[in-house]
Amino acid sequence: MEDTILVYITESDKDRKQIKSVKEYSARDLISRINAILKEEIPNHESKVRLLTEAYSVGVQGDCGTYAPPAEIEVNYWNPDHLEKISTRITNEVSAVNKVVYVLAKK
Repeated sequence: MEDTILVYITESDKDRKQIKSVKEYSARDLISRINAILKEEIPNHESKVRLLTEAYSVGVQGDCGTYAPPAEIEVNYWNPDHLEKISTRITNEVSAVNKVVYVLAKK
């Protein structure tokens, strides 16, 4: 996995979107922050986290658009409402992540 993650922030004008800025993040730091949230939210379940750097996604955070790799979380836990809450928390607290994808695994 790459150690540096680039996130592109865009701003819209009348005609088109323009890149406003590019931010660099440490992949290890992002994964560590996501793991900390998962341990708080579902402490008794194992999970694996990776950033899908080969498939950037478009999202909206605040008033800007973002182009960033989604987080893939493999977890052996099934509670759709709670998983939605967790993904919202991750995208709100980890600014370099604009989407979360779950891979549901059997115990």
